[in-house]
Amino acid sequence: MDQARKGIEQWHTSRLRTPRGALFAVFLSAMLAGLYFPGSLWGWNQNSRLGLVMAIVDQASLTIDDFHERAGTETGDKSVHDGHVYSDKAIGTAILGVPAYWLSRPLLERALTDPPRHAGLARMVVTGFAISLPFAIAITMLFGFAWRSSASPATATLAATAGMLGTPAWPFATVLFGHTLAAALLLMAFILTRQLRDGARHPIMVCIGVGVLLGLAAVTEYPAAALSAGCSACIWLPSSHACPPARDGPDSVWRSPQAACRCCCLAPTTPSASAHPGP
Repeated sequence: MDQARKGIEQWHTSRLRTPRGALFAVFLSAMLAGLYFPGSLWGWNQNSRLGLVMAIVDQASLTIDDFHERAGTETGDKSVHDGHVYSDKAIGTAILGVPAYWLSRPLLERALTDPPRHAGLARMVVTGFAISLPFAIAITMLFGFAWRSSASPATATLAATAGMLGTPAWPFATVLFGHTLAAALLLMAFILTRQLRDGARHPIMVCIGVGVLLGLAAVTEYPAAALSAGCSACIWLPSSHACPPARDGPDSVWRSPQAACRCCCLAPTTPSASAHPGP
């Protein structure tokens, strides 16, 4: 009897393990969705952010005095203080864009010397790294989270597809805006928070990761600070009264929208907590 129960538990646990091939396929699909369909490459919003990235790398400065009127980075989204011009955008997008531009700068300077074309290619590189890449990572984590929560490939595929193609995150993942980046950071932080509540292997590292993601989200889109505070609260809220355990297997929590809403932030998703009734 004990051996049969152990075999059933091992089989159930194996179903919760997301295949690496499926994760890679989802990541590649989301990355291509952001890179293959580029949105508007030129605009005041994008140029303001790109000008700040280029100013930090090229001049080690936070002012965009030399970029706000240059061809390819001209922008009206700016502020003037003490005779200097600054980007009026939140700095989070630029923080992630600086490494991409710094690494690609030698190649960009060799390939293109014309300022508008140089700025256009730099904008594509920065957008791909700072926007499309976090978007793809967040969708991949969503796929894995849905797989572990429901033990159903169909449910995981539906969640990933809806998140990737069924929301405004996709069109905004193709332009150098902060909307999709902030959403991706919040989603990744939420999933890591759930892993922390479910008993992560390295809780300290997970806590650090959650803090970094929530901090970046807050400085990418300032209204995201409220959601960051809510996600942080999920770590400390007790899970004992989250929701009753599912008696029909892990899929049962997805059959009730009310139960899903109650359990999304508070209930553990480990097999032992969700597949067996409580005392």
